Amino acid sequence: MGLSEENRAIYALKWGRGSTKVMMWSQMHGNESTTTRALADLIQNLESAGSNHHWFEQFSFLLLPQLNPDGAERFTRVNANQVDLNRDAIEQSQKESRVLRTCFEEFEPDYCFNLHDQRSIFGAGTSGEPAQVSFLAPAADPDKVKTPSRTVSAHLIVAMRDALYTVIGNQVGRYDDQFNGNCVGDYFQSKGVPTILFEAGHAGEDYQREECRGLIAYSLVHCLDHIQKLSPDLDWPASYDLIPENEKNFMDGVIVDGTERMGFQYREEVFNGQLHFIPEKVAADCAAPFFHRELNTNRPEDQKAIEEVLTQLKK
Repeated sequence: MGLSEENRAIYALKWGRGSTKVMMWSQMHGNESTTTRALADLIQNLESAGSNHHWFEQFSFLLLPQLNPDGAERFTRVNANQVDLNRDAIEQSQKESRVLRTCFEEFEPDYCFNLHDQRSIFGAGTSGEPAQVSFLAPAADPDKVKTPSRTVSAHLIVAMRDALYTVIGNQVGRYDDQFNGNCVGDYFQSKGVPTILFEAGHAGEDYQREECRGLIAYSLVHCLDHIQKLSPDLDWPASYDLIPENEKNFMDGVIVDGTERMGFQYREEVFNGQLHFIPEKVAADCAAPFFHRELNTNRPEDQKAIEEVLTQLKK
């Protein structure tokens, strides 16, 4: 579909011949690869069934698995010019941003899916449950009016939340809908196209996020199936507002030594072609109330893991 700032190719898959057009893009932040893998799972499913798939006559897809190949190469949020592509919707200063805009204008989608990863610090509200998956029906204007396109987005999110509840219960979050016209999702929503932000979250010690990868693929399937069931006249779904808003209230882990507690958060780094998780101590005044992993000095089975964390902290 075009080239990145460092002239890496940006690819898309076109599939189906139906009248309902859906555009999805992933990894506009180069270090957010979980939804890219989920999109690859969806693509494999589509390709294996081909024209026999029940969506083939319903949908036409334009799927961009990796919008920011330069950032993916470095495993960084930003692109080669240190620009956050999700804050470049209006300025269009980067090649990648212009590729996405051209796809949007030429394909003329009926629905847009903006696929991301979120950090492990987010909980689903104040429940103490991690946000394994989060969504947002982006605002279309500063007043956050519940426009027709945004209402459609909210209905689809509710359908996905209901499906996910049977799998992960209340571990579904909702992002704040403060409008930012430089964000791609807000911009496309302002153009009257129902747009949904998908965020692959985190739970427990699944740092490769294989579980959340599956949850995103599961959500995509339920969302697409629900599109066919939408009524032409929709009111704003009150249940959307009941999805707990994400809170930054999780640490990756805590070491418990009697009455003393030390929190730590992982920093992601790539070296020798491998992703590594480097623990960093969380200051006492910044410690969050919840954590994904507890290591206790009184438990013999935790001793090796505690030693590994403490050794890395000293480096």
